[in-house]
Amino acid sequence: MLTNGLIETEPLELEDIFISIESLPEPPASLTGTFNPADFIPIPDNPVLQVPDGFTVNVFADNVFPESRNPRWLGVTPTGDVLVTSLFQDQILLLRDTDEDGTADFSQIFADAENGLNRPFGMVFTEDFFYVGNTDSIVRYPYNIGDTEINGTGEKIADLPGGGAHFTRNLAISPDDRLFVSIGSGSNAQIEELPRASVQVMNLDGSNQQTFAFGLRNPVGLDFHPTTGQLFTTVNERDALGDDLVPDYFTGLEQDEFYGWPYVYLSPDLPYQFITQENPNFVPETQTPDFVAETQTPDVLFQAHSVPLGLQFYDAETFPEEYHNGAFVGLTAGVNMMLPKLSTAYPVCRRICFQIAVSSNRVHSR
Repeated sequence: MLTNGLIETEPLELEDIFISIESLPEPPASLTGTFNPADFIPIPDNPVLQVPDGFTVNVFADNVFPESRNPRWLGVTPTGDVLVTSLFQDQILLLRDTDEDGTADFSQIFADAENGLNRPFGMVFTEDFFYVGNTDSIVRYPYNIGDTEINGTGEKIADLPGGGAHFTRNLAISPDDRLFVSIGSGSNAQIEELPRASVQVMNLDGSNQQTFAFGLRNPVGLDFHPTTGQLFTTVNERDALGDDLVPDYFTGLEQDEFYGWPYVYLSPDLPYQFITQENPNFVPETQTPDFVAETQTPDVLFQAHSVPLGLQFYDAETFPEEYHNGAFVGLTAGVNMMLPKLSTAYPVCRRICFQIAVSSNRVHSR
């Protein structure tokens, strides 16, 4: 029941989650194609959510993009307004809480297709510009503090490969003012040319674009550790290998690291015989690139098909100390599993995991 705008909650029993490479099953004898979508269930009249002790939940805004039911990504302006993208309506909605009661009481279209939006996703700000990751480009617009809408069609600073199976393009600006963009693959596991399946980096004007890390099937979330400055990402791994393969993951990235896709997964030592089924003309013995031997193992593995998307490090002071410098990861839950997996994802529910980043190379999941 809603009381003073709050949703009723009950305690969430926290549990540590750990999936190791050693615990993974053997891959199946042949590729499998599972499609098990969840039914759409309306929000009940009196929802009860599970949250950690001491936390509360309220509805900040509802009926957001009711036509498509598809608010996809969030951003925050320098003044604290909330931006919401709609991929298929080519719009960004601005929400403002003018009386600071925790509920948006002002909304307005911030930008739309007339401003040049094309499946907008990632959003970042500098002192003078607002950047948007379209599916096929990065566009920046002049921005003044407090603006409630964008004017004009902006300046395209980079062309990107658009569409395909993974068409969202997230953005992040590093502490040293470099622009990072995540670009997913166009397929499940076919050999593709860069910049597909990579994180790219460039100057804020789009110049000097280069590959930062690659072999990342669909990197989505991007954020920098508050103290180390290291870039982290969430990655959706490949399908068609059964309910428990391949684990999705959350990991820190370094320059020129390779993460396996599509040749191997999670480690250079796990054989992946299906590469030739997805790529019939590929000859592993003579065509496997040398860098595959340097495949990195991600920091944190999730249940396969968890579909981790949102990523945000917590660097404020409101939450208890154990949350400081940790990362929240939103799991969407995929449709490519036959049986529900209650550890970190299942088709009828969405969860938020918390990664306790003790240091840049020691992380565990809760």
